[in-house]
Amino acid sequence: MLLALLAPSGAYAQTLPQASPSATPLIDITIGQPTPSPSPAPSASPKPPRHLAAAYHTDELMGGTWQCTTFAGTKLTHVFSRSDDATSILVETQFTLAGGRVAQTRETYHHHVDTATWTAVLADGTIVAKAPEWSGETWAFTGISAESGKAVRFRMLYTRFASDAFRRDFQRFEAGGTWADYAGETCQRGP
Repeated sequence: MLLALLAPSGAYAQTLPQASPSATPLIDITIGQPTPSPSPAPSASPKPPRHLAAAYHTDELMGGTWQCTTFAGTKLTHVFSRSDDATSILVETQFTLAGGRVAQTRETYHHHVDTATWTAVLADGTIVAKAPEWSGETWAFTGISAESGKAVRFRMLYTRFASDAFRRDFQRFEAGGTWADYAGETCQRGP
């Protein structure tokens, strides 16, 4: 029978059956933490989960509203929030159409912790693109956009200016083998 007791020092002591007075136990046991030693070596602090690590700029998008201006001059507002599962980002966007009617769109960015990638779904699913973590100045999504029933190679670039400012470019892959902007915006966190 195996028995684990909490020693006064806070370390775990174990009693293991042994066939002879050797240092090797007869049973190989995997424990959730390393076997303690009489004088444990100091260990580094555990790293936060990837989706919470401060090195990734996605966390900077949370909080407040973002006032944006498209390349065509349209004013809009983005609000970024975490989903209930804490791995997805939801983006609610409001803008005013001609005639004064207010419209709203939604984007979803799902984080795949196991592969350290993101999937973006925009325009009611007509745009789907993937990207690695956003750890540099640019966050590049590549994927497909459905335009007039035809699949077109798509790219979306977030370029970080500061923790409270970014630019977003929407691009198509051109026949000449280059990416060309067809829309975009600059955004700043507002009151």
